[in-house]
Amino acid sequence: MSKPIVAGNRMIQVRDGVIGPREPRTKNVKIKSVNDYPGVSKAHLEVAQLYADKRLGGGVPICDNPLL
Repeated sequence: MSKPIVAGNRMIQVRDGVIGPREPRTKNVKIKSVNDYPGVSKAHLEVAQLYADKRLGGGVPICDNPLL
């Protein structure tokens, strides 16, 4: 004859951050102007301005760091 397996009473306490995503962290955004880039040609700045204007409509994001 086999004995039935009896498990003890166990409680699992779930705290914030274990199940589901955490709250998003705030990000500091620095607004820059054309004068912040003295070494960049006028043509490149105009293209960047076009993308910046379209960014709310799904354009390419612009950053200061080169992507390798």
